[in-house]
Amino acid sequence: MTDEAPVPPVYFQYAKAAYAMIRERAVLGRDGELVFTGMVGEVFREVGIPGSQSVRVRALLYDAVSMVDRTYTPCLIRLRKGSNTVPSEIAVLRAPVLADLESAGVGNKLLTSGERRARMLREYGKRLAACEADNGQLKIALQNLESRIRELESKTQ
Repeated sequence: MTDEAPVPPVYFQYAKAAYAMIRERAVLGRDGELVFTGMVGEVFREVGIPGSQSVRVRALLYDAVSMVDRTYTPCLIRLRKGSNTVPSEIAVLRAPVLADLESAGVGNKLLTSGERRARMLREYGKRLAACEADNGQLKIALQNLESRIRELESKTQ
């Protein structure tokens, strides 16, 4: 194992790109703050954010609060929610940072809980055993797969 820095999740990169585009299109408002007026969905499409990542990107941009400088300010604040025909107004406050991943509640969490993972492994083990009994030709391939699973299990424990 090397001591490389962990690679941020892809939705973090999407959030940074969306923030940059929103900031680029923002103008100074009455109170001297940057305000973006437009369709956030269009920005997401232009950036290329897939629908499967948009919830995480939105959580990171709207819900994450700065844990670094303890200002507790999110990246963006919705001043006026838009619709299909009415643009949103959004205060642009700060760029997302890696520390936001934890505060947004969408950090590097496992997608499957430990209990469910264990149940799935038991079920897959039973299915593997049934396949071995039914087809002798698959036995070698399944043994290789089983050793790979054991290796992965040992790394995750």
